[in-house]
Amino acid sequence: MKKKSLILSILILLLANSALATEQDDKALSKFSEFATYLPRPTCGNGLMRLRPYFVLALEDYKRRLKANPKDAQAYSQRANAYMRMNEFQNAIEDYGQVLTINPRDSDIYKRRAFARSLLGDYKSAIADYAEAIKINAKDAEALIRRAHLRTVIGDDRGAIEDYSSAFRSSTDYDGEHKHCAEARLRMHDYRGAIVDYKDARRQAYDEEAYILGQLTSCLKSDCQNTIENCNQILKQNVQNATALKQRAIARKLLKDSVGAYSDSSAAIAISPNDAESYKLRALIISINDNRSIQGDYAGAIDDLNHAIRINPNDIQAYLWLAHVQASHGKVKEAIANYTQVLNIKPNDVETLKSQAEQYLFSPADYTNAIKDYSTALSVQPNNVSLLLDMAKVQSNAGNDNAAIQYCAKALHLDPNNTNILYAIADFCTKIHDYTGAIDYYNKALSVAPHNEAAYVGRALAHTLTGNYKSVLDDFSQAMCVATNDVPFYRLRALTYAALGNYTNAIDDFDKAIAIESDNAKLYEGRALVRSFAKDYKGALEDNNMVAVLVNDGYGILWHGSSLYRNEHRMNYFINCDDIREQRANARLMMGDYQAALEDIRELSPFGLDHNEELRLKEAIILRLLAI
Repeated sequence: MKKKSLILSILILLLANSALATEQDDKALSKFSEFATYLPRPTCGNGLMRLRPYFVLALEDYKRRLKANPKDAQAYSQRANAYMRMNEFQNAIEDYGQVLTINPRDSDIYKRRAFARSLLGDYKSAIADYAEAIKINAKDAEALIRRAHLRTVIGDDRGAIEDYSSAFRSSTDYDGEHKHCAEARLRMHDYRGAIVDYKDARRQAYDEEAYILGQLTSCLKSDCQNTIENCNQILKQNVQNATALKQRAIARKLLKDSVGAYSDSSAAIAISPNDAESYKLRALIISINDNRSIQGDYAGAIDDLNHAIRINPNDIQAYLWLAHVQASHGKVKEAIANYTQVLNIKPNDVETLKSQAEQYLFSPADYTNAIKDYSTALSVQPNNVSLLLDMAKVQSNAGNDNAAIQYCAKALHLDPNNTNILYAIADFCTKIHDYTGAIDYYNKALSVAPHNEAAYVGRALAHTLTGNYKSVLDDFSQAMCVATNDVPFYRLRALTYAALGNYTNAIDDFDKAIAIESDNAKLYEGRALVRSFAKDYKGALEDNNMVAVLVNDGYGILWHGSSLYRNEHRMNYFINCDDIREQRANARLMMGDYQAALEDIRELSPFGLDHNEELRLKEAIILRLLAI
């Protein structure tokens, strides 16, 4: 492999030197400038020296382009990206600044410059750049989360909490950040808020460690530092005070002093060997790996919790903590067994039923028992909206979409403006091919929350399935107003334009997406398809060459015939593999064999076809080409 890579490098350099020496074709440099942006950023000196020839050639091309047009924002942006991969962050910052001089409303460039500045340790300037991005799009959850991280670094926990809260309201894509928000709240002595965030991390991101940290926080009687100081005073007078040792252990753990916390909890056990609370506390302390002091000791935590249960066989908290520790380490069967023990002691406990149901959903999913647990929980709390929505999702995953819609309808009756319910019921309607119903529910959701791009995308899928591509186009355009510079939206809108036969606009959208993500092979693959439909075969070949470079396919030349042969051969071994079938469909499209490509698209699994926007758009494009 190394020999092959070396030969390729030599060939490329020889070709470049030839092109430069003869000055016959400036396009040679352009190819190297594109190639350089695909290369990963080196992390060591040797890697940097090995790749530097490519970057040098790329920089020469950017210099030529900027000399010809000093207002070429794309050239500045691409050169900045190349500098980032060369670890020349200051040069990248300067070029990003040039882009912003030309396009001061480009929020994506502000975020890139902020990232470069943060790598140089200039956190205040980075925060200022994220602030500019947020001014352009107040609901940019990515910018809010990144600024929250940097605010934490400079000690501005209050500002970080504000950013986390805004991000959570704007997007559900960052549920895992609730734990970081909880840590910031702890430093601000907001223990109730921290417990809520830990619970949200457990409920929304299935973060078992967050549950454990929330339990520790709920045991604390004061803020961490004051607790440690007070306990120190008590222990000076009486070193055998087990209660003070346990409180100090909790505070130390929350401050990530795991060694001290372990020492204190062990001392408490030595003083009171029959105190179940001490064993449970030490179990929680050693079950979490905080990556600072000690590694998580799963076996030790299990032993301590079992010891607590031997002391008190009816200790519900011990069983619950044991189940959560087991769940955090993927021990699903063991966790379910302990949840069952809790339910034997306290039947119909709703939270335990929910936790047990969640464990049943891990692979291999046991929908029957999960539905049974949710049914029991709903018999106790029939008007619990969260339970109804969870039940609906499980029913849908089990293939019972009509039942899922009924549970959603009941939840919607209780909370008519809950957008999560509206999105869910719209999705279930799509699954049962009630596209009109799906569109109606998406319309209701957008009337409540008009800035949610996910609703526009969902409605676009429903419009795609009805063949209303003009409405699909409108939906993606609306989504792009909410989420600017979102590459997937550019790609999907490009395919929609292609389905309508507007290849010029389709290629233009792919061009814009590539300017944002120049190393995304899917973009070049999509543009190659559209160019082939527009009979620009040379452009299509160039794009496929770029795809080949990005995925390390041979020497960088992807011949469609060989691609088809390879995928035909692989299909013999993977008869039902959707990914390979889709690749074969793409190759057949390139060769003009539209009927065979259509058969490949339609032979994809029904779930893959019905719920994949891109495949549906490709099907529409093929049907249009066949009609022509």
